[in-house]
Amino acid sequence: KYCQRFFRRWLPLCSDINSSAALGKIATGSFVRVAGGRDVGPLPMPVAARRTSVVVMLWVLTTVPVISWFALPVLVLAHLWVLRDPRRQAAHDKAAGTEVVRR
Repeated sequence: KYCQRFFRRWLPLCSDINSSAALGKIATGSFVRVAGGRDVGPLPMPVAARRTSVVVMLWVLTTVPVISWFALPVLVLAHLWVLRDPRRQAAHDKAAGTEVVRR
């Protein structure tokens, strides 16, 4: 319940819940959906949490002194993976089974 209260309070500050998109996605006219699905509104909470946790975990690991030597390159590669992937999915999209599509 704490997580739900937290997300309901702070998520509207950085995203538009009705369009299932953050500010950057709104600016580019794209949104996130479950891979192979159709736009049915916001991502289910478990999918959104899994997608976010991959990136957050890597960011947290970059703050640990020795581990950061490995975590920072992995974080960069996880985001650059989009350039090589035929479906244009980043590592966090693959982990959560989501895709970013244009409207």
